[in-house]
Amino acid sequence: MPRFAIVILAAGGSTRLGRPKALVPYESATLIEHAAATALCSTANEILIVLGDAEALIRPVVARLPVCIISNPDWKEGIASSIRTGIGILRPNVEGALIVLADQPKITAQHLNALASRGAGGSIVASAYDGILGVPAYFPRSAFGDLLALQGDTGARRVIQAHGALAVDCPEGAADVDVEADVLNLEQQPIEIRATQRAKSE
Repeated sequence: MPRFAIVILAAGGSTRLGRPKALVPYESATLIEHAAATALCSTANEILIVLGDAEALIRPVVARLPVCIISNPDWKEGIASSIRTGIGILRPNVEGALIVLADQPKITAQHLNALASRGAGGSIVASAYDGILGVPAYFPRSAFGDLLALQGDTGARRVIQAHGALAVDCPEGAADVDVEADVLNLEQQPIEIRATQRAKSE
C-alpha cells in the first residue's frame, strides 16, 4: 500500500441544492462528517478537507476531527481550484492522493483502500459506475502535475480520461446529492460505516 492522502472536496456553492451539501443531515451527522469518518477508517496517512463556500458554517462541524482543513479562496472558479488547493499542499513523502467528494455517502473505507492498493504500481485508478470512470479516484504523484494544471469547472475526470485509468467497480458511487430529491433518497436508504474510526499516525 502506498503512502497516500485523501483530499475531500467540499468547497462548492451547492447552487442546485440551494444550501450547503456538506451540512445535509445523514446518519445522525452530516455528509461532511460522514465523508471524513469514512476517510479516517481507511489506511490513508493524511486527510485534507477543502472548504470554500459556507466555510464559516462547515469548519466548526469538522474542526474536532483529526484532519487538515484547507481554505480555497478561489472556490467560485470551479472544482479545479479545489483540486489544486488540496494537491498543492501535500507533503513530499506522499506517494499518491485519493480525490473524494463530500456528497457520495455510500462510498466505503474498503473501496478507498482498494483504489489506493491497486494504484501502488503508479497507475491512476478510478471508480466505475453509471458507465463512467470517476471519483473517488487514486492519483500517483506522477499525475499531480496534470491535476495542478486543471482550470475552471473541470474536475479530475479529465485527467482520468487522458491517462486510461484502471477501474474498480463501485455502483455506490452513483448515489450523490445534487437536488432535494437526492436528499430524500438518502433519508429513505441510509447506510452505516461499519468500521470504527482509527487513530491517525504520521
